[in-house]
Amino acid sequence: MTTADARLVAGLAVAFTLGGATLAMAQTSGRAEPIEIVPQARRWLAPGANRAGLSAVDVKVSIDGQIATTTLELSVSNPTGMPQEAEVMLPVPDGVSIKSLQFDGVGAEPTAKLLPREEARRIYDSITRRRKDPALLEFAGYGMIRTSAFPIPANGTLKARITYDQLLTGDNGRIEYYLPRSEALGIAPGAVAGGGSLGSVTWTFACSINSEQPIATIYSPSHEMSVEKPSPKRAEVTVTAAAAAAPGPFRITYLPEAVKSDGLAATLLAYPDPSIGDGTGGFFLLLGALPARSDAAPAQKREITLVLDRSGSMQGEKFQQARDAAIAVIDGLGEGEFFNIVDYSDSVNSFEKAPVSKSLGSAQQAKAYLGALKPNGGTNIHDALLDAVHPAVVDGTLPMIIFLTDGLPTVGITSEVAIRDAIKAANTRDRRIFSFGVGYDVNTPLLSSISASSRGAPTFVLPGENIESKVSQVFRRLEGPRLASPVLTTDRSVREMLPSTMNDVFEGDQILVVGQYTSSAPLKLRLEGKDGGKDASFDLSFDVGQSASARNGYIPRLWATRKIGYLLGQIREHTASGVNASDPKMKELVDEVTRLSTLYGVMTEYTSFLATEPGVNFSSADGRRAIEDQAMLGFSARSSLRAGKAAVNQEMNRDDLMTAARPADAAFGGYLNQDMEKETVTRVQTFAQNTFYQRNTRADVQGQSRWVESRLLHSETEKPDQVVAFGTPEYELIAQRLIDLGQASYLAMPGEVLVLVDSKRVLLQNVFE
Repeated sequence: MTTADARLVAGLAVAFTLGGATLAMAQTSGRAEPIEIVPQARRWLAPGANRAGLSAVDVKVSIDGQIATTTLELSVSNPTGMPQEAEVMLPVPDGVSIKSLQFDGVGAEPTAKLLPREEARRIYDSITRRRKDPALLEFAGYGMIRTSAFPIPANGTLKARITYDQLLTGDNGRIEYYLPRSEALGIAPGAVAGGGSLGSVTWTFACSINSEQPIATIYSPSHEMSVEKPSPKRAEVTVTAAAAAAPGPFRITYLPEAVKSDGLAATLLAYPDPSIGDGTGGFFLLLGALPARSDAAPAQKREITLVLDRSGSMQGEKFQQARDAAIAVIDGLGEGEFFNIVDYSDSVNSFEKAPVSKSLGSAQQAKAYLGALKPNGGTNIHDALLDAVHPAVVDGTLPMIIFLTDGLPTVGITSEVAIRDAIKAANTRDRRIFSFGVGYDVNTPLLSSISASSRGAPTFVLPGENIESKVSQVFRRLEGPRLASPVLTTDRSVREMLPSTMNDVFEGDQILVVGQYTSSAPLKLRLEGKDGGKDASFDLSFDVGQSASARNGYIPRLWATRKIGYLLGQIREHTASGVNASDPKMKELVDEVTRLSTLYGVMTEYTSFLATEPGVNFSSADGRRAIEDQAMLGFSARSSLRAGKAAVNQEMNRDDLMTAARPADAAFGGYLNQDMEKETVTRVQTFAQNTFYQRNTRADVQGQSRWVESRLLHSETEKPDQVVAFGTPEYELIAQRLIDLGQASYLAMPGEVLVLVDSKRVLLQNVFE
């Protein structure tokens, strides 16, 4: 059969997970059995000298309202000189309806059968016993599409496209899409966890969303994505191949504007955690967005003050880019918006004494003023910012400062603490400060602090990056304020909300707040702020019992990610105030960062030793004290640095954590080290919402290691309550219990795995050949 005349086979059902590809070849009665392909399973064999294999998977999803159509294009390559046969087994969720199968190959057309979860489970059990590998049990609970054998031509590549429909679930107004994939995707059998590589198998993912109502916002807790909205009711979502290499299912949630409270579209997701509150508490994620402003409701005007460093170090291309950035901002303002320019070196000057209205004439005058500036002298940051925050704000505008500097303060008051405190005290008119540190010779915690305290944000322009481009990216996002000075209040059942202070909400911004709830009572929240200069408020109420699900285990890890970012900022501020390692405040902060990093696997440059250095001992008092001492030593040595690469990386890492939209992933995301290079930590990974460390527990056997759940690190050297070996009745009982608990991905982990099951410490012996 050729591509041109490929025939559609209707009535098929498909299942799909994502990750590696499981391929196996067995010999029965002297005849080679078909290669078994499970594209989304952990174990896979790429095409080799004597076998065919999966080389690429392209996923395209079309969501129309609540109906999702998924097309999986599988590329199966055969590099050998002999034809081979393969069959595909795809795990699928309940309720799918297969639309078609296209087979671009020769020979008899394959057939496919949709199997219910019970029959699929029997097949998984049969394969795991034959291959002595329980990894496929990760998909117990899903149905299966199993194709008949189909030929793969010698020295060729075959493509099969399977399309199926699915009715998506909706809760609290949101629509959720879920494409299962192995959580153990990055671990090769018998090897240390891989850093996101899928070998020669490439995954790509794209999704089109068409909604009957305008789309308020789109969110993925699983993978970084880009979103384009050609129209209010349509969106194009893309996950790059690099992002798709991260393990776990693809998850997308979108929220139509129809689900709203007086204009605010909002939904709540929750994860139950009996250790919080009265035993019925947990973690929550509030997701929301405000609709695009109508033509009848004009956007609030902005007042922009540009604060430009014209010290001697800015000479040449840097100052030209800074001047171009200022001109781009002025050109980007609408008629009737306001601006001013404050320029500084040893002294401080300004275009006007107070912001002026944007007009053709004022814009031309400002450009002439900028063209006459010459960089020379030192850097008087203190006086420049005081001049910028002092003038009265134009009525009805949202006041903002765009502050550029390429150096440390050298003139006037130069103390970080004094400058920080003076600007905070003087900024009584609530001007938002968006700071831009150009190069490495800037006081990074100072820029971060004055921005964060004013509802602004810091940006670091690295050597070789274009200043104008960086400023323009930020300025474009500041168009059309939708809710200024937002404040989210709750009843006493809510605690630990992050961010604790919300930034202004601009056109197209997503509201993403995480926190803890202490009981199962309805969660009531009130969001207040200024909309177009007028008071606005939104009252929300959610049934957390209905919203809570074990599938939302990413929420506590996202909360921990943001909490660690916040704590790192506190540590940096304390070191500027002269607080040293012996201070109880510092010890409390460092201990909490270490505890959260250990429990949730959020690795930082200060705590990565927990997973990477040999000899770390969690199970003895002396070992835990050594961990505390080493953590404190790392914080003391690094957090006091204010400038240079080793300071810029700390602020960029901290900002990434504080503003994270999805949990930090040590193995596939990593962090910037003190040389501004990306580092990953592969010996700590997340499975079934829990964190595991790869530990060397058998010193007598070279290379022998064990995955240990973070909650059991303190007792990892003690004898387990139960040891279950693959292939025994006891193992089957534990495996079924893990499946029931939604923790089947433990079974896909290689080697020994120490887990907590119903308060019992169980050592799984997952034997893989």
